Amino acid sequence: MITRKVALVAALVLPLALSGCATETAPGPASESASPSAEWAPRQPRPADRDRAALAEVDKLDLCALIDLGVYAKRKANDTPVNLVPWTRDDRRECRLTRDDAPLLTVTDEESTGDTERRFSTVVDLGGVKGYQLESRRGGETVDCVYRIPVSFRRAIRIDPYVGRAEGPHACEMVKDFAAGAAAKLPRNLVYPPDGQDTGALGACADLLGGEICDPAVPVPVPEDHRELLVAGEHNPNVLCATFAAAVTQVYGAGFRPVATPNACYFVESQHRLQIEAGFTARGDNAGIFGSDTTLWKDKKKITVVDKPAVMYQTLGEDEFDIYASPTGDLDERGHVRFRLSAKDERGIHSDAHPKLSKEDWVRALRVMESVIDRHFLGW
Repeated sequence: MITRKVALVAALVLPLALSGCATETAPGPASESASPSAEWAPRQPRPADRDRAALAEVDKLDLCALIDLGVYAKRKANDTPVNLVPWTRDDRRECRLTRDDAPLLTVTDEESTGDTERRFSTVVDLGGVKGYQLESRRGGETVDCVYRIPVSFRRAIRIDPYVGRAEGPHACEMVKDFAAGAAAKLPRNLVYPPDGQDTGALGACADLLGGEICDPAVPVPVPEDHRELLVAGEHNPNVLCATFAAAVTQVYGAGFRPVATPNACYFVESQHRLQIEAGFTARGDNAGIFGSDTTLWKDKKKITVVDKPAVMYQTLGEDEFDIYASPTGDLDERGHVRFRLSAKDERGIHSDAHPKLSKEDWVRALRVMESVIDRHFLGW
């Protein structure tokens, strides 16, 4: 239970220009990294990718055979005939659906270096086959819609229309019909069920946006002594997750799941609207120095969280909010406890309207920090 309440609500509802933002005298750090590298690496067994025999089958696929002309026939605007044209671009095999030599749709054997596209796309069920949808919006209107059907951890059959062919409120439905048609034609040993393991990411790590060195967090003891806790957190990010887990769940709900990465614990959710980073260190930069670079951050102010001095600030685009508290009670002494919120596009949507955090988001973040400081870092 929080024993000492911090009076921050008034500061948050007043304009930031009137909130008593302290003048910064400390020079900015060489880099605002969280802490030195922790002695940790993912330990849980990695899932296996498709074997070479299966990938050889992908090489033999007739991509033109994956385009269901029956889907086109239901939607065609005139009787002009269409053609299926095999194509190679940048060593990638394609098939183009064309009308009067104008391209309408492309099916591509796509190979990626990572799974970034899948993390940003939403999972869709294509008749019992796992697929991904990524919709692009400009000015609130749909301008493009791409589908991918994974056939390995790095390869996918991509179905996308040409520019201007997937605009309007029902654009994704049209492309999805072609994607479902392609999924139905693919050999069953090359596709995944809707809940299938189609990347190397384990569990909630598939929802982490950025960074592939990750394991789902596992419960570990949290040292009662705050000095031992700081050291333990530097060597095992599961300690960071265990320290913040109860407070994050209480404030944000059980939908945010913890994942361990070097130097930090992230709490991620399936829709990707918000990502949380949490951590602490005895050896990292002092709390007071963070947020000093005015080309990146704004609205920096000094506050008190329970009985610890801290700083809080946000990005110029207002899509990230950070709190750094001093565990020792001195903003100029090395070490910090940190909590960071990042607003993200909703999964499956790429938009020119970038999301921003609200003052309510700030209040929730402060509630988590109050709880963690009160429970684990008092009495220094």
